[in-house]
Amino acid sequence: MWGCEFSYGKDGGIEFLKKLVTHTEKTRYLFQLAKGIDNAPKNDDEGNNFVYRDASAKELHLPLAQVIYVGDGSSDIPCFSLLNEEQGIAIGVVGSSQNT
Repeated sequence: MWGCEFSYGKDGGIEFLKKLVTHTEKTRYLFQLAKGIDNAPKNDDEGNNFVYRDASAKELHLPLAQVIYVGDGSSDIPCFSLLNEEQGIAIGVVGSSQNT
């Protein structure tokens, strides 16, 4: 699962960023993934209650303990914390500040 979606031109090259998962949506998408939800409503209470309601481990499509999350910034810390609680794997990627 990627945190963005691109719009591609006729030549197959990326033209622009079409969809971006914001830092506030990242944990929500992890819960959607775990529950096997493809298209939960984004901006209403019913959709949020469905995504965030408690579910037993047996009810999950994919337990968070089986998730590997790769993040590259401070906006990923809530997901790192969630996966740490659930025994998932969180990987932080740091870029080099040196030009070679």
